[in-house]
Amino acid sequence: MLFRSDSFSVVVTDGTASTSANAVFNITGTNDAPTLTAASQSAQLVEAAAGVTGSSSATITLTKGDVDTGAVVNYDTSGWTTVSGSSTTFTKTGTYGTATLNTSTGVVTYALDDARAATQGLTASQAATDTFSVTVKDQYNASASANAVFNITGTNDAPTLTAE
Repeated sequence: MLFRSDSFSVVVTDGTASTSANAVFNITGTNDAPTLTAASQSAQLVEAAAGVTGSSSATITLTKGDVDTGAVVNYDTSGWTTVSGSSTTFTKTGTYGTATLNTSTGVVTYALDDARAATQGLTASQAATDTFSVTVKDQYNASASANAVFNITGTNDAPTLTAE
């Protein structure tokens, strides 16, 4: 908590005599919660299929902040898996692919996995999303969350034929 005071000199006069006094105001600050916003994804994700190259990678930039002077805001990586050998890179598996959070850059990178059954199950032009919640906390444990939402478009997969 931040304590400050502000004082003003007040002069009162009645035309004959005057007197002055200081009016002191004590101000107690409180902790404001940090903020976190997620930008739009960098590229449209499209399922690959026969004759369709697709696009399997996109990023979303996160912006964290706190209006409190000197506040320290860090990513809360609970629910994310640490990438081996890194203290700033974390992953989370979604329905159609995997998100990677880089806490030093504030960027979430998404890799669409065309080998997954859920991805292959998308129909032509079907819209789907993979959503990943990201949270930040300040040094007083106040928090803010934002969703990194990746939009995916399905394609028409070629039919398959198996002999019995």
